[in-house]
Amino acid sequence: MKLAVVFVGLSLAVMVVLIYQAMKQEYHLRNLKTRFVENTADFQRNEASIGELKTKFQIVNKALMTININIAELNERKKEFKTVAWNSSQLLQTCSKKKEAVEKKKAVTQEVILKLKVSPPSLSSSSSVSARTIFARAMMGLPSFLSKPRDFSLPNSSWGSEMMRLYQQYNSQCEMELEGGEKQEGPWKRLPSYNRFLKYAPGGVYLSQMIQSKARLFTRNIRNPGATFEYVLFFNSEEQKCAAIFQAGHLLEGPPGHVHGGAIATMIDTVVGAHATIVSGPVVTANLNVNYRRPIPLGSTLVIESSLDKKEGKKHCSCRSISATYSWDRDANTPDDHPDYHLHKHCQKPEATQCVGDIRDTFIS
Repeated sequence: MKLAVVFVGLSLAVMVVLIYQAMKQEYHLRNLKTRFVENTADFQRNEASIGELKTKFQIVNKALMTININIAELNERKKEFKTVAWNSSQLLQTCSKKKEAVEKKKAVTQEVILKLKVSPPSLSSSSSVSARTIFARAMMGLPSFLSKPRDFSLPNSSWGSEMMRLYQQYNSQCEMELEGGEKQEGPWKRLPSYNRFLKYAPGGVYLSQMIQSKARLFTRNIRNPGATFEYVLFFNSEEQKCAAIFQAGHLLEGPPGHVHGGAIATMIDTVVGAHATIVSGPVVTANLNVNYRRPIPLGSTLVIESSLDKKEGKKHCSCRSISATYSWDRDANTPDDHPDYHLHKHCQKPEATQCVGDIRDTFIS
């Protein structure tokens, strides 16, 4: 009996110990689970923070790359500015030297002119020759503003084959070679063309630098060859005719791919205006009537002819354009079967004059 009681007591004790151990293990497992959940949440938060830091690092890296590029550009600009500053200083020194040389030559020229004014007219031949020699040398030493201005009517690289062909056709009639090899003036004369009217006068280059130096003629205000008005004028004094060879540049577009009507009117006015100026002296346009028949493609080469219609003293003269024939340049992929077209201007007939052409331009002197 005692053994049974002892056995039961030991069993109860063992069961109590096992129950305690099980409860302890359960509590420990719950603590571990709670810690695992907390650690998971902390890991997720840390992972989000790492992502944000990574994004910020990328932004900072891009900003640094931009800053480095800007620094490189600034360094390049700094080098360019240094180069420009050095070139400017060299140019300034060169200009200063040229200015000193010009001032010296100017002083010498003024002295020579003063001596010529003071000298009596009855100079001996030797002294006269000596004075002229000194004056000529002084004039040769003057700056370039006494040189000839640039003539825009001469051929340049932008002229097409049709423009050159017509130019040579008219220019060959300006000077003819005789049988003995001597040259004789032909019926036609090429008229020079400058970018200002002042340059037609003696010393005009110098005057154009003093009087509104930025002003330019409307038809000669673009430096890029072939961009706008490329033309040359020829005058025939025997037949009283004036002809222009005109190549329309790409900056003269009106309708798509074709020349603006105002540019055509400008060239017609230029031709007959030059003709009227040669006949009657300086003139201004009183009226200009144009009837456009066909559009003219850009890059076309035109021949505009003007002949004298009538002249009434110094009041005014009217010029009548016979025709303005144009054709495409073969260098511009022109079809071989493309016809030449004719452009005419139209006017109302005055009472005392029969209008035999389709153009009339009146000028008042």
